[in-house]
Amino acid sequence: MDYVILDLEWNSGFCKKKQKYINEIIEFGAVRLDENMNETEEFSMLVRPVVTKRLNSTVKRLTAIKDSELKNGVNFNYALSKFRRFLGNSVLMSWSSSDISTLETNCEYFLGSSKLDFIDKYADLQAYCQDMLGLTEENSLSLMTAAQQMSVDTDTYKHHRAVDDCRIAAECLRKIYLRQAMMCYIRSGSELSAEKNSTRSYVSTDEMFADIGNVHFNCRYCGRRCRRRRKWEWKNRYFVSEFECSVCENKFFGRVSYKLKDDNIIVNKRICSDDTNN
Repeated sequence: MDYVILDLEWNSGFCKKKQKYINEIIEFGAVRLDENMNETEEFSMLVRPVVTKRLNSTVKRLTAIKDSELKNGVNFNYALSKFRRFLGNSVLMSWSSSDISTLETNCEYFLGSSKLDFIDKYADLQAYCQDMLGLTEENSLSLMTAAQQMSVDTDTYKHHRAVDDCRIAAECLRKIYLRQAMMCYIRSGSELSAEKNSTRSYVSTDEMFADIGNVHFNCRYCGRRCRRRRKWEWKNRYFVSEFECSVCENKFFGRVSYKLKDDNIIVNKRICSDDTNN
């Protein structure tokens, strides 16, 4: 039995067709491990975006992927077809189920169905590592935190690039891999489908940071788009920044929060008199 670790990079943008925000996949990355945890093969493919054709600034900064690179990328259907062949009947792994949810969203948008019937077996690598390290679900262990706790050297990898993140996850797995323990975390594809969205009740930090660059405020007096005067700050579960209208010279603080409803990310914006007002 071998394992395929999958990582996806995506660009968050507003889809006019669906009238909601969509995390559109821009990169597939995967590595195959044999039963001895040796890497035997890799998969890497850039995907040309169509929902939002330009990357938002946060995604550019995190991934260092350029718009010009994506213009030469393949379409989603081709990338998925190639990945399905690469996966075969291996056990699919990902760091948390967020990549699986994003894959479902993209399949729904491009193929008209969110079913991932090509997945034979699946294991949540984040859940496995958290349990093996004696952590609770509330800890929501990030990949980089796990690597740090297990003394995995990540300096030679490009963070937030799909294949390299897969390799970091593989290094973490090697540190605590026990075949019998892992067998308890492997579910069939049908079980994964049945549990769709059953455990997801929050918006991930990555999703919020990926989207916040798209948010703007209009002046409440003249209605014109206002200029953001400082970087976004994360305070008490909200993003906060100062804005100014170039026409009215009106200054105010804008506060943004995110919540999940029926698997849709709802963006709430509010104008405040200061940066701490609730």
